[in-house]
Amino acid sequence: MSGLTKATRKYLPFIGNSQFYPISYGVELQFLIPVIIVGKDDPHPDDSRKLIAVPEGINYAHISEVVKAAVLHCLRGTAHVPSWTYLGPPFPTREDLNAMDNESAAVSSMTAYSQWVVETDEDLLVENDAFSGIYTWVGVKVKSSKRDISWENHFDQIYNVIVALRSTFRIRLPPTTSLMIHVGEKWHDIMAYEAGTRPLRVFCTMWWLLERYVQELAHPSRSGHPECQPLKTKSRLARMSAIDLEEDIAENGMSKLNFANWYKEMHAILPTVAMSVGDIEQLECLWRSKNGKEIVRKMTVPRQKKIIMQQSGAKTGTLHFEGRGSVGFQGICEGASDIPLPHNDGHTGTVEFRSMEGTLDPLLIVQWLAVVTRLVDFARRGNTIDLMGILEKGQKYDGSYSGLALLQDLGLPEQYEYFKSKVTNDKNIDITKETQETLFLDELEAIWDDVSESA
Repeated sequence: MSGLTKATRKYLPFIGNSQFYPISYGVELQFLIPVIIVGKDDPHPDDSRKLIAVPEGINYAHISEVVKAAVLHCLRGTAHVPSWTYLGPPFPTREDLNAMDNESAAVSSMTAYSQWVVETDEDLLVENDAFSGIYTWVGVKVKSSKRDISWENHFDQIYNVIVALRSTFRIRLPPTTSLMIHVGEKWHDIMAYEAGTRPLRVFCTMWWLLERYVQELAHPSRSGHPECQPLKTKSRLARMSAIDLEEDIAENGMSKLNFANWYKEMHAILPTVAMSVGDIEQLECLWRSKNGKEIVRKMTVPRQKKIIMQQSGAKTGTLHFEGRGSVGFQGICEGASDIPLPHNDGHTGTVEFRSMEGTLDPLLIVQWLAVVTRLVDFARRGNTIDLMGILEKGQKYDGSYSGLALLQDLGLPEQYEYFKSKVTNDKNIDITKETQETLFLDELEAIWDDVSESA
């Protein structure tokens, strides 16, 4: 077993309840790739990695397609992983298949989420970018196949992909990029998820009371970042007044009779120390939700934007959409969002962790992976005494508890040591300030052979 894979398996003796399936996950890497006009001087001539060049006058959409094709070629030819550009849901339609290139179509019959996905996204571009004059930039998202944490070499393929990307392309990680990790189970019962499982309710309670500590493990620049807004202050649940909570329970909550057992489950883990009235009311509203859809809605960040409708005489209107919370729940159940989610509307049974800054550092990724998978697993299988003990410590606002202390309480000593160093270093590094000399990541040494497709 590789050293990096071991980092996510330190706590596996905790596994003992056969009721649960192994934890599965998927990683989304975000970065920018530079493009230059044919014939122009290379701004970084000492960088041996090939620079994508396009003819002058080519439009941006075409440039994005060139970059996407280059990344696909890298994943297929260098990292040797099945890859395509289909975003989901799991299985493409005949129309989707007809639009695919031959290599994408060839992997379409594989098990759902067995393929790596490449997507370009202009939202990753830097506004008022100081380096827009020397390159044209294309934002790229590379999403891993579904990984099973019980595999002996579950992380090896991700490492090999990172090595391939960093050795092939000049990779830039501005503060617009994030590391996204989806965490779920190897197999999930859609009907159970729609009903709102106990692990979902426990996880939401943990995140509600511990979110600020987990956030301490990310770079300080992530505080207030639009891609990881705190659910404790920005979610629908956070914005509900006492009257709103009562009305929601009356309209979307269980009856007192049906809630009786859930009430016992809730108070079996809630801290015995004095909690704020607001926290108690909000969490009771959450636990009393009659199904998973209502839970997900409460844990979503609503946003609205004033727009001018020119065709109606310049009248203003309001566009409702959803922001990006520190955890996304769109994979849990269908129909919980007010906006269309064509690619993952309850299809994956996963929660998406968005707190961490953009990175292609395998060590940071695997250590963060160990943390987020542990949080999900603890919500599934942690005993009530341990859960209550951790949540009780999290109620301290005197500075005596921290994200590092949380790692110790979760039984993650290796991650404690790693993030202790990271948190200290982060205080001295401003990742929001880029220089031309340090714009790109260094290449990374390949330390493992290519892994089989089964892993």
